[in-house]
Amino acid sequence: MGKPNICVLSFRHKKHSVSNIVNFMKKKGWSLGVLQNPLAIHFSFTPLNCTKRDEMIKDFKECIAHIEKNEGKLTNEKESS
Repeated sequence: MGKPNICVLSFRHKKHSVSNIVNFMKKKGWSLGVLQNPLAIHFSFTPLNCTKRDEMIKDFKECIAHIEKNEGKLTNEKESS
C-alpha cells in the first residue's frame, strides 16, 4: 500500500549450490529466501539494507571464494573442530 520503497531481486549461481550460498550468507547475518522452479535466491532491498550494499557484495564475494576453495563445502577449519 502507499508508495513502497522496496526492490525484490532473485538470482542463482550457475556453478554453486543455492543452499550453500544462503547458509553462508545467513552466517554473515543476511536473510535470503530460497525460490523453487527454478531454484534461486530471493532478496528484498529496503531503504535500511540498501545502505549496506557494499558489505553485501563483499560478503557474496567472500562466500563464493570460500565455496570454491572448499570444493562446495561450507565448513572451514574453525567450524569443523
